Amino acid sequence: MAFNPSQVALTYKKYLSANHVIVTLELTEPVSRIEFPSLPPWVRMISNSIVRDGNNMITELSYKVSVDSAVANLLSPGIHTGSVRADAYIDNFPRPLLQGVLNVSVDIIDNVILSLSKSSYNFLHTLGNPAPASQPLTISTEGAWSIVSNQGWLLFSSSNGVGVQTINISVDVSGMPAGLFEATFQVDDSSRTLQGTVSLLISGSEGAGDFLTVSRTSLSFSEVYQQPATRSGNIGIDTSLEVAITTATPWLELSAASFPAGTSQLIVNTKETSGLAIGNYSGSVKIESGFSTKIINVLLRIVIEKSEGITSGQLYFVEDRNTLVLGTGVNNAEALIDFISTASGKTQEYTRRKPYFGSVAQVIIGMETAALLKPENLPIQFNPGLFIPVKPLAMDFTIYDKVINSTQITERQSYAQVKFLNGATPAIQDKLSNIPASITTPADALICFSFYSVETITEIDITGAYVGKILVSIAATNVYAAVIDLAQLSLLPGNKITVACGPVSVNITIKDTQLSTYRLIYLNEWQCPEVLNFDGPIEIIEEEDSTMVSYAEAGKEIARIIETKQPRSFKVGTGNIYSDAEMKWVSNILRSKKMWLEIAGERIEVVRSFRNLTISKTRNYTRNYSLNFDAAIK
Repeated sequence: MAFNPSQVALTYKKYLSANHVIVTLELTEPVSRIEFPSLPPWVRMISNSIVRDGNNMITELSYKVSVDSAVANLLSPGIHTGSVRADAYIDNFPRPLLQGVLNVSVDIIDNVILSLSKSSYNFLHTLGNPAPASQPLTISTEGAWSIVSNQGWLLFSSSNGVGVQTINISVDVSGMPAGLFEATFQVDDSSRTLQGTVSLLISGSEGAGDFLTVSRTSLSFSEVYQQPATRSGNIGIDTSLEVAITTATPWLELSAASFPAGTSQLIVNTKETSGLAIGNYSGSVKIESGFSTKIINVLLRIVIEKSEGITSGQLYFVEDRNTLVLGTGVNNAEALIDFISTASGKTQEYTRRKPYFGSVAQVIIGMETAALLKPENLPIQFNPGLFIPVKPLAMDFTIYDKVINSTQITERQSYAQVKFLNGATPAIQDKLSNIPASITTPADALICFSFYSVETITEIDITGAYVGKILVSIAATNVYAAVIDLAQLSLLPGNKITVACGPVSVNITIKDTQLSTYRLIYLNEWQCPEVLNFDGPIEIIEEEDSTMVSYAEAGKEIARIIETKQPRSFKVGTGNIYSDAEMKWVSNILRSKKMWLEIAGERIEVVRSFRNLTISKTRNYTRNYSLNFDAAIK
């Protein structure tokens, strides 16, 4: 299998559309699917055409090879090289049947897109004073550009230029009365157009004795989504001249359109906000007299009073960092959450406090599970059937809203029997075991896997070379460990069976073994037991570790042993391991905090004395490992 052509050279100028080259993947025989395990991040492979035969097998296909502009825009200018590896598979065969490599290079050419150093300008001027100082604007682009304004009083030191250049923006206030004036400007470089705004506020002369002052320059309101408007705010106005008050904001209502000279109170109300979508909205109120103009900026937040992310009675996993999202329309508020958690036979009560920020509070729920939840003791003897490896932490909690610096609290919502387990959500729903879907194991192996089920479990099904059921009866706790002792089924090498219970199904092939079987039991990330059956050689090493003291008596030095220990170490052979999935299963002992060796019926707690395992190696189809452990208790 090979690409034609085998090498592609692309050119890409940043921020512009990317071209593509069509390549053909020539197949020497039909395949089921094509995968790209090695693909540079800046390369895109898009299927162009595909031909299949009567068996729905792929016989011919081609691809469009192009640059991923989102990634390429972040690359430095210059030539970047990489290779694309294509793997062709036939269904049910775990390794690629064919492989091909396409060498790809791209010449990244830098490009400066049009940008402005600033897009909003404000100028303040008092009548009788010199005009305000100009303000700089830097225009960045590759080619020629031009700038224009919609108002004659807005001036530019240069109306056109080339490349990156800084110009000055200024205002001509001659002959202009007091008031607020606004203008827009537009910069065009033929490829893009950008706009900016300029605000000019002209006040009357202070020497004339006139004045206009306001008690605040901003207001903020929060309204609940799809609920009637309820918020209002006050603005104090002190003026020497009559003022006119206006707003162009549709969701604001003013208590007055004007006030005479003197001191007044303006009431600003929200209105007709129930139809607004969730989000932030900005508005303004303009207060103007013959002396000056004041702008009151108004922020409106439309929020939803919500409690989401957690559901009563559901199971969650600690490492998912499950987040309860709370929303409120109350300003300056915080959430109080009272918890009652039961784990490992103990109940604890505690309270958490979380302030609302921007009307939203996010609370991670269940992290205390790691400290509170302990696994159940393992059975002394693994008998066929079910046992309970761990009981989930059960949590009840109630949420209250409270205004900060106030004693009044309002109950919002209660949750009951929210359950938590350590670890992350399993790859297969409700399967709390790393045992692969297919394993090869000795005829006297012990099979053990765990799962979560809200349904009552009554049996373990066995089909294949042996057909039967193991009837079970156990208290409903939702987490179960199923045990099957293959030694009781009289299976022979080459026999195949399927064991199914709850959401788990395991295909088992019996392998031929010459040595006796022993077991390594370890607790996985969900605190459930995994049982690995090894049939390699095992070496048990007895060691000496004692404490001695020496003392003098009658002119002689006498040594005595005052304490003896019995340390042991173990070198265990796994026996042949036939698949990457089984090797990955074995490697999970690297993440286990507790494990035992079970040899000839004796269970010994051990700690591993190795730090890594190679789970995959090319041209290595049958693997056999030697693992070293020390006894945990000496």
